Amino acid sequence: ELREALMDPLDPGGYFIVNGNERVIVMAEDLAPNQPFIEEGRRGLTLRMFSQRGPYRIPTTISETAEGILEATFSRLKNIPAIVMIKALGILTEADIAKYIGRQDDAVIVNLYEYAKIQQSKDAFMQIAELSGIQGTEKEILDRVKQRIDSYFLPHIGLTKESRMEKAINLCKMLKQFLQAKQDDGLRTDKDHYANKRIKLSGDLMADLFRVNLGILIRDIQYSLQKVAKRKKFYSIKTIAKSTLFTQRIESAIGTGSWIGDRSGVTQNMDKTNYLAMLSQLQKVSSMLPGEQENFMARTLHPTHYGRFCPTETPEGTEIGLRKNLSILSRISTIAKYQEESVMKELEEFGLNKESGKDVFFNGKFIGFVEDQYDFILKVKKARRAGRFPQELSIRYDYSVDQITMLTEVGRVLRPLIVVEEGASKLKDEHFLLLENNKIKWTDLVKEGIIEYIDAAEEENAFV
Repeated sequence: ELREALMDPLDPGGYFIVNGNERVIVMAEDLAPNQPFIEEGRRGLTLRMFSQRGPYRIPTTISETAEGILEATFSRLKNIPAIVMIKALGILTEADIAKYIGRQDDAVIVNLYEYAKIQQSKDAFMQIAELSGIQGTEKEILDRVKQRIDSYFLPHIGLTKESRMEKAINLCKMLKQFLQAKQDDGLRTDKDHYANKRIKLSGDLMADLFRVNLGILIRDIQYSLQKVAKRKKFYSIKTIAKSTLFTQRIESAIGTGSWIGDRSGVTQNMDKTNYLAMLSQLQKVSSMLPGEQENFMARTLHPTHYGRFCPTETPEGTEIGLRKNLSILSRISTIAKYQEESVMKELEEFGLNKESGKDVFFNGKFIGFVEDQYDFILKVKKARRAGRFPQELSIRYDYSVDQITMLTEVGRVLRPLIVVEEGASKLKDEHFLLLENNKIKWTDLVKEGIIEYIDAAEEENAFV
C-alpha cells in the first residue's frame, strides 16, 4: 500500500514536515521530578526535590541551620522550620511526628522540643506568616498562607486541603532521608545514574509549546474583546483570533527549532544521507546542560547507560557525551493505563499496610509500609508479567535507604531483558520457530512475560 502511494515502506516516520522541510525533534534529557536528590552544596548538605504536576515544577529544599533546626524552602516561602510546617499540615502530636520520621535521633528531639509550644495548626500557620512576612488581618493571613502551601508545597501530591495530611507524612519521610544522609556519607545522589533521569519525547516538548502559545492566544483574544466592548462594535472572528498568534508561532518553532525557555536547536533538518543516518538522528538524545561548561561527570559513560545508549555514537568536541543516541532496542516509558484504586487494592493484598515495616513510595508519594519486601516485590513482578499491572511499572528495593520505590512515570529509558526463572530462560526453542514462521511477534513475547522492559532503577536489583 505504501509503495502504491509512492512512499518508502522502510521509512520509520517519527518526524515532522513543515513547509516542505523534514524536521526531527531531538529528545531532551532532564533530571527526574518527584525524587529526592541529596547533595553537598555551598550551604552544606541539602535534600532537593523537583515536585512536578503538569506544567508546575517547584523545587523543594530541606537543609539544616547551624543550630540544628531543620528547614524547608519552596517557592517564595524560604527557610520555614520543618516541624512548624508538619504541624501546620495537620500532624500535631510529637509522638506521631516521631513515628513517621522513624529515627531515634538527637536532631529530631532538638527540633521537636524547639517547637513544642505550637499545639494548633492555626498557630503554626501564623508563625509561617510571621517568618515570611505576610501581612493583613488574621483571616487574610491564614487564607494567604494556606493557599500558598496548598498550591506550591509538593504539588505532585495534591493541590487541595484534603492532601495536607499526605504532604505532612511525605515531609516526614524527606526529613528521615535527610537525617540518614547526614550520618551516612555514602548516601549522595548520583545525578548521572539513569534512574535519576527522564527523557522528554516530542510529545512532551510539543505540549510545553502548545501550553505557552495557547496562553498567549487567550490573552490576546481577551484584549481584543475588551477593545471591542469599549468601541461597542463587533469585528469578525478572524481579526479577533489571529492565526499569526497560534498556528504560525507553533509552525515557526518547529521550523526554526527555537523553543520556549530560550532553547534553540530543538528541531533539526533530517539527515537523509542513507537509512542509517535517518535512524541515528531519530534516536538522538540531547542533554539540557550547556556544552560550554566542563560537566565532566555528565559526559562520562555511566554503567547504567548499558543497553540503553550507544557507547560510541556521540559527537566530537564540546558536545561529547552530552549528545547520546538511544540504542535501537531501548524504548521510553509512556503514560501507563491503570486504575489507581484497583492497583492500590491489589498492593494491599500483597502486604501493603499503614502500620510498620519498610517505606513504600509510588511515583514519589509515600503510600504505606511493607513487612517482607522480597515477597512483596516478587508478587508485584508476577502480577506485572501476567498483565494485571501495566508493563511500564518498575519496582525496586533500595538497600541504602531501606525503602521500596515503584514508578510508572513517563520518560524512563527501558531496555528489554529475557526473564529467567529458577535458572532457566523463559525464551524456549519453540518460540524461535514460531518467530521464524511469523506466528508470533516481539510484542507477544512481551505480553506473555517472556521478555520484559526494565528501567535503570529496577536493574539495580536485577541479576543480569
